[in-house]
Amino acid sequence: MRLTEKCRPKTLSEVVGQNKAVSIAQSFIYRELVGGHAFWLSGATGVGKTTIAKILAGSIADEMFVTEIVGRDVTASFLAALECDFRLLAFGRGG
Repeated sequence: MRLTEKCRPKTLSEVVGQNKAVSIAQSFIYRELVGGHAFWLSGATGVGKTTIAKILAGSIADEMFVTEIVGRDVTASFLAALECDFRLLAFGRGG
């Protein structure tokens, strides 16, 4: 495991330097508004976008159901495969 992953904050209270983003994320989690919504996180490399996204995702899903997608890897064939995967997933009916 890379050091960056080992030391990555696991909760919003551990995130440093992103008070506004953390406050908004906490509000969405507290009001149970995370599921079924899309979030746009932008900023320079290394400011915590992925960390906050992983914490938001973890607030509604087990780690095994959270997938990180790197934008430069998204192609038409990737999206087609992702769409197929989601069609096969029966939410609420077990794995």
